[in-house]
Amino acid sequence: MDPSGNPLSTMKNRAPLTLEEDVTLMLKVNDMLRTTNFKNARILAGANGLNREVKWVHIVEITQIGHLLHGNEVILTTGIGWADDEEKSLAYLQQLLDHNVSALCIELVVYVKKLPQKMLEIAEEHDFPIIGFMSEVRFIDITKDVHKLLIGQREHEWQEIEKLQQKLYNKLLNNGNIGDLLRILHKDTNKQLILRYNNQYRFFPSPPTEQQHKIIKEVESNDKQSYTKKEIKLFDKSIATLILFENKTNTTHYDQMALNKGGDILTQFFWKHQVDKETKLLKKK
Repeated sequence: MDPSGNPLSTMKNRAPLTLEEDVTLMLKVNDMLRTTNFKNARILAGANGLNREVKWVHIVEITQIGHLLHGNEVILTTGIGWADDEEKSLAYLQQLLDHNVSALCIELVVYVKKLPQKMLEIAEEHDFPIIGFMSEVRFIDITKDVHKLLIGQREHEWQEIEKLQQKLYNKLLNNGNIGDLLRILHKDTNKQLILRYNNQYRFFPSPPTEQQHKIIKEVESNDKQSYTKKEIKLFDKSIATLILFENKTNTTHYDQMALNKGGDILTQFFWKHQVDKETKLLKKK
């Protein structure tokens, strides 16, 4: 039973994900669980966190791992040295939570048969997925399959980014304005965008005025590293900032690339209008 008292979820009823199948622009824990190596695995806790992004998979058999983590990893382990001790298990889990790990997958066959209930309860509270293997699995096969999916995902991302860049560039060539460019970028990312220019803020989509004031206050008062930003420069001088208003921990690799492309096109937009302005002045003279 899981911490909520419901039967443990299994992977048997999930449609298998093949390596040739097209994956979304963000590989999630749920996608990983559809690979063949997880067909007999069980979700022990954190089923509400299966939409977490997966950026890499690590096989780890040491208890102090925080210094090895970057975030969004999936950890594969047999639990040697900590899984049969509640205090050590809670300390291990806290490291994973502190470093934004996406999921923990543990083999409950040889060295450990079950995890401490307190650990499962805390993981459930944080929507942190813990996946249990009830039969022996080859971790190397799991890493191989997931890494293939990640590589395929990156190729797909680049294809989509090229399409986005072409849309933005075509709009620029057809004298599109800032709103047109932000509209394309928003449609592609489905994220709240903000352009800070001349000490003013432009939103797309535009929320109610009261909400705009709250967002501006949040952006100006929060830590500079909280949101993904793209500085827009002319002649090595920053003239504007394009902001993706979402906490960085929820921002995908694709979102970051899209924001960079949007910022590059906006740089060309401002350059174009600067040239047009100078050309008009020359004509007047």
